[in-house]
Amino acid sequence: MAASKDKRSVVSEATMQAVRAAQVLQTLSSGEKMGIWVLVAGSRSSKCNLLNPAVQGVRDLPGVDKVLVADHPAYEHQLPAPLTSLLNSLASSPSHLIAPGSCWGTAILPRVAATLGAQPLSQVHNIIDTHTFQRPMYAGAVLATVQVSPSARPVCFTVCGSSFPATAPLQSRLHKAEVEELQYDESETTGGTWLLSEDLRDVTKRPALTDASVVVSGGRGVKTKEQFGMLEALADKLGGAVGVTRVLVDAGMAPHDLLVGQSGKIVSPKLYIAAGISGAVQHLAGIQASGTVVAINNDPHAPIFQVADYGLIADLNKVVPELTSKL
Repeated sequence: MAASKDKRSVVSEATMQAVRAAQVLQTLSSGEKMGIWVLVAGSRSSKCNLLNPAVQGVRDLPGVDKVLVADHPAYEHQLPAPLTSLLNSLASSPSHLIAPGSCWGTAILPRVAATLGAQPLSQVHNIIDTHTFQRPMYAGAVLATVQVSPSARPVCFTVCGSSFPATAPLQSRLHKAEVEELQYDESETTGGTWLLSEDLRDVTKRPALTDASVVVSGGRGVKTKEQFGMLEALADKLGGAVGVTRVLVDAGMAPHDLLVGQSGKIVSPKLYIAAGISGAVQHLAGIQASGTVVAINNDPHAPIFQVADYGLIADLNKVVPELTSKL
């Protein structure tokens, strides 16, 4: 079973990647037939009812057999506590429980695994068989092969997005997935957590960091808001998202939501442009799933060049505007 979070009217890239991982498990299973169920939780009573469009989008995903729909105001804001209770109530059925390797998936899956007495696996890169996986350790310095006990049920893990390329929905799919509406159990707990308010301070048309196919990030080499604006202009030209390292968050130049790295968000774009970023291990842990990495730095000894596919030793103040103008 794959759990998904879709706060827009379309199925997110992360959800499609989780479903792709489930398809890989299907091909590796022997004996019992594995079906793919996707849980979609939300509230039809919210101001912007995105539950129905999300359900329809998931139904169109290749390989999905059933969509479990949890409709209740308790799930509107995707808080970990009520979703953990919901997943616990369903945990006896699936052999595997898969979530995207996003902040949302990382917040929920360990909670579920802890209440079930299971060992969760994070950022799975490769599935060897139904109980053997590969995942990074020590900020990506080591790729470990981990085996879960064959008696473990369900096996809980989050997936590294770029390792499982998303399969787009097929609106022409003849046999759409079955939809099952779940009944809300009043005994489910909110865990003492409620959302008191929501402040959307920065409304942008840019894609979310974890969903973007292109990410332009800035680091210590970005000294002013004008320089940060150059990165935003480049990201807009490429239709991508903007990310930052810890130093820009601490300087108040960017919100924590844009932080990429071990203590921020794990990104898996097809193209990652690092401008003025030295390449500290904490940051590299957040971009290791990226497809192509392009580094722009005036320090030829910057560690970022060791992981970059393309490196340009130059001043970002000259290169970024010139690159933007030529697109």
